[in-house]
Amino acid sequence: MAERYYIARIVGQGTEGDPYRAKPGDAANVQRVSACIATDEQGQPRFAWALCRVIATDFSAVEAMSGVFQLGSRADLDRALTSTQKAAIKVILQEWQENIGATDIRVRDLITRLIRRHYPYVNDVLEAFP
Repeated sequence: MAERYYIARIVGQGTEGDPYRAKPGDAANVQRVSACIATDEQGQPRFAWALCRVIATDFSAVEAMSGVFQLGSRADLDRALTSTQKAAIKVILQEWQENIGATDIRVRDLITRLIRRHYPYVNDVLEAFP
């Protein structure tokens, strides 16, 4: 199994039978999805997007989904963001009232900044991005 990181749409109605979750969790061949879903005081998602880590045997079903943007694998965390990636991510980040920052040079930089700003209660998640 391998892991990849994504920005993905949140799906579900927030009920016991249909909980809020990152969309890749509904794809075939996915073993596990860990998602950071920022919520308001009522437990509703603050945004339509979540940062997530997907562990799967095959990512083709995940990557064929609309509303799922691949940031890369663990090996890609130190790779520089391309202009194409920055343009695609910029559309997603507008909902978070964010933008690609001057310091967002690597995939790791972008993920770390978003987690620190929007998910301050999950600092242990940052351990996944050493």
